[in-house]
Amino acid sequence: YELLLHSLLLPPAPAPALAVLLDAAGRRDLLATQLPPLGAVADAAQRDARAREAAAALAGELDLLPLYAQGLRLAAAPGIEGLSEDAQGLPTLDAAFLSGE
Repeated sequence: YELLLHSLLLPPAPAPALAVLLDAAGRRDLLATQLPPLGAVADAAQRDARAREAAAALAGELDLLPLYAQGLRLAAAPGIEGLSEDAQGLPTLDAAFLSGE
């Protein structure tokens, strides 16, 4: 194809999103060089920052053109407690409950 429009659902966490983008761009060679160093960073904030830096540095090398992006959101009413995120940044409702307030 010269041009193919394809939608992707990206995880909200930068490192897994980078992995999906590299795979979608056909750059599986970069998966082995970019992801292990990111996975070795224990602090989530530092890992996210490094993943964003890597994505910005690789943007010119990937055969992708983002046309539209929207972030995943979760809005909770006041009084809902115990919301958390899994390893990919997706919301989990396992421990969610209504507080007495």
